[in-house]
Amino acid sequence: MGRGEAGEAVRALLDPHLPPALVQVPALVEAVLEGLAEESDGYAANLVAVLSAEAVTIREVGLLASVPAAYQRIVAQREELAEPAPAPLWLGVVGAKVEVEGTVRTALTVDGYSYGTTRRLVVLEAGTTLAKMYTSAAWAYEVDPGHSVRVTGTVKAHDLWHDQQQTVLSRPKRTDVGNGS
Repeated sequence: MGRGEAGEAVRALLDPHLPPALVQVPALVEAVLEGLAEESDGYAANLVAVLSAEAVTIREVGLLASVPAAYQRIVAQREELAEPAPAPLWLGVVGAKVEVEGTVRTALTVDGYSYGTTRRLVVLEAGTTLAKMYTSAAWAYEVDPGHSVRVTGTVKAHDLWHDQQQTVLSRPKRTDVGNGS
């Protein structure tokens, strides 16, 4: 930091916070340097350069203030990598009758095959399973994303959409009618 008035003012602001911070700083710096070691440009490269320097100027204090946020982001990324998400599953085999209970993720009205008709695309999310159905049944027009429903249907196909496994159901019937949406 500078030796002038501005440097003294910054030191006066930081001095009360230094003793507890100095205990945590080495672990934070080590984790951030390790987490950003692969980065070669932009913010990450600048932060690595500042953390690796023996001294900083008043201009770098703002960048150093972002170390706790960078540390939290790195820890969160490590946790995501440590706990892989459960693999999605297809329901049953093609031709089997299945029952699925879940939350409506998508409910869209789409044009039907005949002029003036519509059908409803409903996608249910039940844990690691997605069930997709096209139907003109009245119940499908009554549900919206976020509603919980239980449906039975026949497995028509196993489909991939944007790398997500989806079980396509034909002749879906809502079996929880009367239990609320």
